[in-house]
Amino acid sequence: TVEDWFDSTSARPVPCIFWDLPHVEAYDLHRPDILHNIYIGMFDHLMTWIEGFLQRHGKATVFDQIWSNIPPYPDFYHPGKAYRQVTQWSGKEMRNFGRIIYPAFAAALHNPLPRQRVVFRKALACVRSLVYWSLVVQYRIQTTETLNYLADYLEEFHATKDVF
Repeated sequence: TVEDWFDSTSARPVPCIFWDLPHVEAYDLHRPDILHNIYIGMFDHLMTWIEGFLQRHGKATVFDQIWSNIPPYPDFYHPGKAYRQVTQWSGKEMRNFGRIIYPAFAAALHNPLPRQRVVFRKALACVRSLVYWSLVVQYRIQTTETLNYLADYLEEFHATKDVF
């Protein structure tokens, strides 16, 4: 029983003030706001970083071509125009940005000059870690394994973000 488990672990239940309130489910009280926290918060910064990076390395036009030619598929909003032509991003567009930024960025950085290889690898690692983190953090249930993934992705992001 639950009481036996608490006794065996020397743990004690901590009452939650919300448990006794009528019509309140304590587990539903806080839900992260995906749109504002991840898409607009994190991805907005990432978009700025990527655009500057691509311009510094002469890959902005290639990236725009790749971005506008991404084929449509189910449950995906096709961009239809070049990345730099988008003036305002909706929630749906930001969600799609998170889905396709890594492969589009990787394709734009294809065939680097020898002096660009290390920098491009580091930029890809940074984008990959942030995108993977944003996908895993949206899981409905987190386990020890997924929490370890999240920690690893954040560690990689912080180790590589200075490339931008």
